[in-house]
Amino acid sequence: MAKIQERRQTARFTCDGEITIERPFARSGMTTARLIDFSEQGLCFLSQKAFTPGTDLMVRISMENYRHLSSDADCQPPTMGLVTVKWCEDITRQGLPIHKIGAMNLVPY
Repeated sequence: MAKIQERRQTARFTCDGEITIERPFARSGMTTARLIDFSEQGLCFLSQKAFTPGTDLMVRISMENYRHLSSDADCQPPTMGLVTVKWCEDITRQGLPIHKIGAMNLVPY
């Protein structure tokens, strides 16, 4: 599998918390995923469901999961936003197959 090249030009902030994802205008419903890092430009998360690059998603983040982040940090995770999937990589985590997904914010926050 090809190594994914870093393209974010802003600092990443590592975290671990649940997020809710849904495809706007689709009947597929909501799914949950694990946010692993974010930046001003985008985010990276782990999902049981694969998403094709180019797919637009609505992401909701409950700040309950991120109380440990300082309110004066350079960047905070958005509570809700539209993103476009840029890549989806099949990986194994804790012995189970999962999808690691990188997405770019459509609307800067």
